[in-house]
Amino acid sequence: MIKIDINGSTIVYEPGDTIGVIPHNSPDQVQSLCTYLKIKDMDAVFSLSSSTLHTPFPKPCTYRIAFTQFLDINNPPTQSFLETIKGSLDPHSKEYQNLTAIFSTPESYHMWIYNYHPSIPEIFEIIPSLKDHAENLLIPFLLNLPSLKPRFYSISSSSLVDHDEIHITVGLVKYMAGNKERKGVCSHYLS
Repeated sequence: MIKIDINGSTIVYEPGDTIGVIPHNSPDQVQSLCTYLKIKDMDAVFSLSSSTLHTPFPKPCTYRIAFTQFLDINNPPTQSFLETIKGSLDPHSKEYQNLTAIFSTPESYHMWIYNYHPSIPEIFEIIPSLKDHAENLLIPFLLNLPSLKPRFYSISSSSLVDHDEIHITVGLVKYMAGNKERKGVCSHYLS
């Protein structure tokens, strides 16, 4: 059970209401991605130049904060994201041909996701030549990764008894996919 202090807030709730929790990505995942992208200083401040760009992170921001708190790097890449990075590959390379095969039908993409369930850092393991283009991939990653979404949990306490706290019951999510153990982003963030 997780207890959330709401003392001094104006939150009103009933048992069974939900509360959204926006998780943080694990420091190991963020470090791995920053290493692959050849970001030497994760705490360096960056700002994308166009004010018309919609990004989920503040401007300016650090790479650590963007990849930890705002961008979803644990879910498998979308087809459009893979299409974006495919553009950095040599069209004659085996990896380019493999990505093309993944997109040949909607079923092939879904089977690939089902079988491997790769996180964004793992894309560099699946497509090793991306490491050769890391400097060119940073901006596409910042602009095309989806934002972290809240995970909703049922409130398991009563404001009549616990008026200064909200209780949620969270089970640690662990599962196997692609011969690797996966962990739920939010349940492990809260643990």
